[in-house]
Amino acid sequence: GYLAAGAVFTFWPRVTGYSEYDEVLANICDLRLAGTHGTETDFSSDLLTANDYYQTPGWLLRDLDGDGIPELLLGANWDAGHAVIFNIYRSGGTRAVRVVDGWSRSRWYLCTDGSLAHEGSDGASEGTYSYYRYENGALRHLETVISLDGWLYSDTTDHYVGGKGFRPVSEDEANAVREKYTHETLSFTPFVV
Repeated sequence: GYLAAGAVFTFWPRVTGYSEYDEVLANICDLRLAGTHGTETDFSSDLLTANDYYQTPGWLLRDLDGDGIPELLLGANWDAGHAVIFNIYRSGGTRAVRVVDGWSRSRWYLCTDGSLAHEGSDGASEGTYSYYRYENGALRHLETVISLDGWLYSDTTDHYVGGKGFRPVSEDEANAVREKYTHETLSFTPFVV
C-alpha cells in the first residue's frame, strides 16, 4: 500500500477481542503517537495526553448491563485509585457506538452498585451530580442534585432548564444522595504508543 509522507501507522494488536473496540484504541494510540492535540475526535481529547490531573490514560472492558457483551471504558487513573471515565462505547456490530462523552469538567465514574455517576460544572458557582443505570445500550436517569445558589433535586430530569422538574433540598439531603453512590476503584490499561 501507499502511505503519504508524514503518515503515521501503528500496528495495533487485537487486544480486546472486539474489532470495533480495537479500532477505537488504535485511533487513540495513533493520535497519541503523533503528538496530536486539539483534534476533534469522537472520544475525549483528555485521552490524548497526560496532564497534571490525569496521568495514565487508558482503557478497560466491563459488562455494565450484564448482557454478556462488555462495554469499552476510556478514562484515566488519577491518584490513590481514583479513576475517571471520559467515554463509554458499546458494541454496535461493525462499529463502536459512543454512549458517554466526558472531559475534564464533565467526568464519569463507575459506582460500586453498578450505577454511573456524572459530575460536572459549568462554572465556579454550579455543580451537577447525576446518577444513571446503563441498560439496553442506553443510560436511564436515576436522580440528580445540583448546587446552584442552594441545592436542587430531581428524579425525573438531569437537565436544569428554568427549574422545571427540580425542587429545593437542604445540603444534608443533597449530601445524602451523593453519599449513596461510592466510586469504584478502577485500573485502566495504559494506551500503547
